[in-house]
Amino acid sequence: MYEVKLKNEVYLVEKNGEQTKVNGEIISMDSVKIGENAFHLLVDKQSLTMEIVSWDPSTKKLQIKLNDRLAELIVSTEQDLLLEKMGLKQTKGNLLTEIKAPMPGLILDIPIKEGDTVEKGEVLIVLEAMKMENSIKSSQSGTIRKILVDTGQGVEKNQVMIQF
Repeated sequence: MYEVKLKNEVYLVEKNGEQTKVNGEIISMDSVKIGENAFHLLVDKQSLTMEIVSWDPSTKKLQIKLNDRLAELIVSTEQDLLLEKMGLKQTKGNLLTEIKAPMPGLILDIPIKEGDTVEKGEVLIVLEAMKMENSIKSSQSGTIRKILVDTGQGVEKNQVMIQF
């Protein structure tokens, strides 16, 4: 499933084998590659020409020409939507400003302190949930501005634990 934003409209697109659904409605769609970044589309018996102008994977922005009309799309995958729901949405410059608890649990260890500079992949918090230890790692390099939890403290899902 993908969420596609075009201006102020949001479309949920699901592809299952040959079947495509947009906002829950099955559409007939066929595509043929006609150039390096160009495609001929047949959508519900309507012929369209689409050219991919640019794609920025860091912002998930796709710029296309559809029948020579320029459009900018923001494409979110299921994983992107899940990360956003868990409070791990990335912001300006693709940097996180806060780390939220991905699930309810108990803080076992906080091997960092406020003011520390951390590297991408470094463990920030060890969280026990469902009798398993989960290492919450940094997805970026940066400086820890504030730690909002303590060792031994219980946390709820989406509770802010660390601010960059």
